[in-house]
Amino acid sequence: MSSVVVGAAKHQVKKITGSVKKSQFNWENYNFPPKLKIIHLSPAEFDEGHRKGIYFTIISASACLFLSVFNMITNIIATCLGTYGHWKWLILSIVNIIAFALGYLFLLNKSFKFAANVAGPLVFGISFGAAGLICFCYMLFPWIFFHGFLTPTLKTRQTGFFRVISIIEGILWFLDLAAFGLTAFFLVKDRQHHANKRDNTE
Repeated sequence: MSSVVVGAAKHQVKKITGSVKKSQFNWENYNFPPKLKIIHLSPAEFDEGHRKGIYFTIISASACLFLSVFNMITNIIATCLGTYGHWKWLILSIVNIIAFALGYLFLLNKSFKFAANVAGPLVFGISFGAAGLICFCYMLFPWIFFHGFLTPTLKTRQTGFFRVISIIEGILWFLDLAAFGLTAFFLVKDRQHHANKRDNTE
């Protein structure tokens, strides 16, 4: 009887330790961004051929951050030229960069865990949907210091500078919105792969 109990205990311990060894994600290793190390982000931990979702997330989220910086630069130029831009827009654009940086890290973290199949789809879906909605709105509408495609139509007082910027920003936000669509597609595929892999190892 005792040998049966001992054998069962050894089997359970082996099963637990084996599952730990099979874990390919070191969530305690906070390595991103470099120096700050706020979240864990390591695309190399994903299986070969199932990293597109993470790479596309990095690209699309980084593009949002880049566009917020680009917008700040356009407002600096507009303020220096004395055109329709105001110094208040410049301050708001700086605050916007900080907000985008925080959202950038949050989106990367949730996307990474979603693709690894260790987090549910609810928070990921809400955060990803919000990012896509922001891209769509900034692509079309003039919102305080952003200039979408409809800026010349809705703000007739805009100068030629902002008419050109509205086209450039609109195109860039459209490309980023398309990148988010591809990102969601690949993340779902990567998640399904790791879900199947986990089922096969249990």
